[in-house]
Amino acid sequence: MKIFPHAQISTPISIEIERRILLEDFGQVVVGFGSCFAQNMQESMRRYGFRYWYKRDICAHYSTESIANRLEAIAQKAAPGDDDLYHFANPQRVHAYTYFLKRHYFGEDAPQRLHDIMAQSTEECRTVIQTASIIVITLGTSRVMRLKRNGRVITLNQGIPVCECNFEMLSVSQNVQQLQRIVDAVREIRAGDMPKIILTISPQRYLFPPDDLPGVSPYVDNVVQKSILRAAVYEFMEQCAEADLVYFPSYELVIDELRTLETLSHYDHVHIDQVHTPEYICKRLFQAHASDTVQALLELSDQAIHIFHETDEWITGGLPADHKRIEQKLQGWIDKALRVATPDRWPRNAIMALARMLQRAGWDLWLVELLGDGGYHPYTRYDLAISMNALGRTEEALKLCGQVQAELDSLPFEYPGLQTNIKTLLTELEQGKTPVL
Repeated sequence: MKIFPHAQISTPISIEIERRILLEDFGQVVVGFGSCFAQNMQESMRRYGFRYWYKRDICAHYSTESIANRLEAIAQKAAPGDDDLYHFANPQRVHAYTYFLKRHYFGEDAPQRLHDIMAQSTEECRTVIQTASIIVITLGTSRVMRLKRNGRVITLNQGIPVCECNFEMLSVSQNVQQLQRIVDAVREIRAGDMPKIILTISPQRYLFPPDDLPGVSPYVDNVVQKSILRAAVYEFMEQCAEADLVYFPSYELVIDELRTLETLSHYDHVHIDQVHTPEYICKRLFQAHASDTVQALLELSDQAIHIFHETDEWITGGLPADHKRIEQKLQGWIDKALRVATPDRWPRNAIMALARMLQRAGWDLWLVELLGDGGYHPYTRYDLAISMNALGRTEEALKLCGQVQAELDSLPFEYPGLQTNIKTLLTELEQGKTPVL
């Protein structure tokens, strides 16, 4: 009996992705727009130190039309208005339905507070897009929900009665038109200078009620939504003259490559796994679109984390921290990493693992000398400041905190959590508190 050499039964599915260098170093600003999968990718990319910006209030969208509407408003510098708000029967209860604000606002000043929040997010988003090297557009569904009174797309429905909404499935041609609006808006925001744009389709299952398809399972409808989007992206890529448009097959990777491996999220068993699946997709993205140097550093990063856990087990088991076996492990990794790039280009999580290893081994002074004053990611400097404080090296910790604060002040976008953490750490340093790592 003849066995076909590429039969699925004998060969795991592996999707071939054309290699093209987009991620040249960790300092590039990457902006994410689209569904919650874009937010999941943010966590994976930031862990390595990529400057990935995704602010859910303004970046989270499910449909092409919703993304296009928001980017056009940013491009045209349109101030948020009362038409962006939904007023409930209680006149002091308001919802910003064209943004992704998962809460209602209350009080007589609620509309003004919402306008201020939306205006601030809009200005921040415009600034980041103008400085971005790459924009990732993650499309979620072909379905849109509209407010009957004005026909506007609802980005997030937080309590608007269904009787006041219309549901619509955008066609392939309509999605193509919206994709063109997205590209045109980005071009206008950047005054004609285009970044690299990655288009992808979210593998998340969106089980929105198919009111216009009675009797159809939401799971079947989800496939219809994704199929329309994929056909629209294909058609748009065929007719669009943009040289810096790339399609990345997130959806196909999960549906086919991970067909027998994907685990569903624990909280609803419908969404994909929120940690491991996005991390797998990011690694496939790096394989296809990261430079050789970045790929080498990412591999070293994984090795550093493995070595940290391995040596930590040895020390916990009683091996002295200054044992030659541990020193050889550490020195071997450092020598290999230095051959690839200077420490200021190492991934964030590799620096974190190295800092913990050197701290356990008692090489803290050597660590400070090795790392020097390189241009690290602000999160990396914060991690190092924590380590220095734990080692009682207050001056080094204060210096690192100052560097973080200076960089945060110069960035075109905010790291709210990091800014809060830095203030807390500075307070602890002033009070002489030493954390336990």
